[in-house]
Amino acid sequence: MINVIYESSAGRRYNLKADPIKIKSANFHNYAWTREVVSMRYGERVQRFSKDAQEYETTLYLRGNQTQVKKTLYDLHNDFESDIISQTPGKLWWHNSYIPCYVVASSTYPHENDVWTCNEVTIYCPSPFWIEERNFSFYPVEEQTSYPYLDFNVDFPFDFSYKPRAVLPIETGHYAPSSFRMVIHGPCVNPSVNIGGNIYNVNVSVPAGGYLVIDSRQDAPLGWQVYLRNASGQASNVFDDRNPNYQILERIPGGTVDLTYPRTYGIDLTLYLERSEPSWMN
Repeated sequence: MINVIYESSAGRRYNLKADPIKIKSANFHNYAWTREVVSMRYGERVQRFSKDAQEYETTLYLRGNQTQVKKTLYDLHNDFESDIISQTPGKLWWHNSYIPCYVVASSTYPHENDVWTCNEVTIYCPSPFWIEERNFSFYPVEEQTSYPYLDFNVDFPFDFSYKPRAVLPIETGHYAPSSFRMVIHGPCVNPSVNIGGNIYNVNVSVPAGGYLVIDSRQDAPLGWQVYLRNASGQASNVFDDRNPNYQILERIPGGTVDLTYPRTYGIDLTLYLERSEPSWMN
């Protein structure tokens, strides 16, 4: 069974398909692209497609005695309003996919059978994409000190040495480029990661117990898309220390893509797979 859950920005969760709340109507698989075109003699030439913010008109049925229904409405209202006042969206979950959202309108009235109370809400989603997160972790590999298999019968004017560099294939499971959040754990100096030919490199020293974050999401706080946090928790914006020859916030391509880095430090990578509707396959 597909669960549908509203999660407030404070982390409280409400199952919208289990007592005392049931969804009566909602079309979460409704979407539309806006086309921008130039009229031609015959037909049109597409310049680009864009997408507006999404709204879902949803009716909830609440069941229970008067005290129970009042308590549910009270809790929902508090969380709906808290999201808006803090300007921090909640999340509407469809199984493993979610869309950031605010509830911007509500109307409550008794159902004609006196068993249910109806709550009609408007769910406003500033970003019109449902997100499924895909997580990858890569761990450091200790550098070896002896390499008997690199000995040769003749001398060379240079030494052959083992480098713990690796090409790690990532199966994104998606058809489009994805935003990401990359956490690079210290200690390391000037960490550099090649993903699909783009290099994510920041010229900073990441201390032991600290980490570097690169966050390409559109709603990432301005000024905190690339930041360093030390072992004591103090954070600093290091966006200006990025390698200017590459796009530090470049989305990661879909399909299978290679990640290459020295393997001397650890990386946690989260991909945000965006779809216009929740996946039918979840």
